[in-house]
Amino acid sequence: MAALSNIQTGTVTIQGTSATSATATITSVDTSKSLLLFTQTTNINSNWSERHQVDGYLTNSTTVTFTKGAGFAAAGNTLTIRWWVVEWSAGVTVQRGRAALADNTSPEDITITSVDTTKAWPVVTTSCLDTAAANQQNAADFFGASLTSATNLRIDWLGGTAVGQTVSWQVIEYADCSVQTGTVAFGTGDTSKTATITSVTTAASALFCSALNANACDDTMVRGAVTDATT
Repeated sequence: MAALSNIQTGTVTIQGTSATSATATITSVDTSKSLLLFTQTTNINSNWSERHQVDGYLTNSTTVTFTKGAGFAAAGNTLTIRWWVVEWSAGVTVQRGRAALADNTSPEDITITSVDTTKAWPVVTTSCLDTAAANQQNAADFFGASLTSATNLRIDWLGGTAVGQTVSWQVIEYADCSVQTGTVAFGTGDTSKTATITSVTTAASALFCSALNANACDDTMVRGAVTDATT
């Protein structure tokens, strides 16, 4: 049975001209039972996706590291990250790693230790360290993540070249949960899509999603929500 141990939270700030990454020190955790989640806000007025991208990872049991995209480095740019590290004492295992994506190669397959795919799901974040302007508004900036088998994590992107892209990934296996997964496709002019799921208890359910598109980031940003027990 899954047993929550603790949740740590905090904020870090990255200034455009002073740093390419930031770290936060946390109370020691068991990294094999801990999940990193974060959100970010920025004052950048740009639809170049790399200028907004951050990847985050548990560097070790006491350190969280965040790396920003190379296009962010300009005077006055500020990126603020709110992070959470969730640790369980039992019932949950977390695998993680970082992968430099091979240019022009989609999908990218990453071998993981075997999981029960009905109880596991991936979380991925990314940053682009390429400084060429031509690669800072690229179709290969947004990624879809899926477990295609018990031992394979697949990273997909549409078109473009994954120049300088690094993906930080986590695969969470939760013994007491049931995971449903699928895809929806947006067509030209679509503003929303729904997916029908097997009925869940909404107060005990969470939605994780990723999106990929061949356009700039303002065409690719998607929000998702569990709107009722089956949708």
